[in-house]
Amino acid sequence: MKGICSVCKERKFVRRNRETGRPLCLNCYQTARYRDSSTHEKCFKCGKVKPVITRNRTRQAICQNCYKRDPSRHEKCFKCGKVKLVITRDKTGKTLCQNCYMRQRRAKKY
Repeated sequence: MKGICSVCKERKFVRRNRETGRPLCLNCYQTARYRDSSTHEKCFKCGKVKPVITRNRTRQAICQNCYKRDPSRHEKCFKCGKVKLVITRDKTGKTLCQNCYMRQRRAKKY
């Protein structure tokens, strides 16, 4: 839903914050989460204390940098043919990298 972000005051896609009920854009939400030390744990791979992006099968924390570098998360993009981090899959299961996904979203917007 489009609305005015309660933090940056820009008109963007926003969602209501569960705790405050105020609308937040994704960028402001991620910034707040990054600064919130309660979301930080020691990364299983690099050992640094950072925000947890995901967990492995044994529930150990993994930071964003390690997640993006993990070769098991990389596949050949259906659109550009480069081996990159898979951001999403289409309905038929074909992979899209971030660049191709964003290009596709911009094209649909106009």
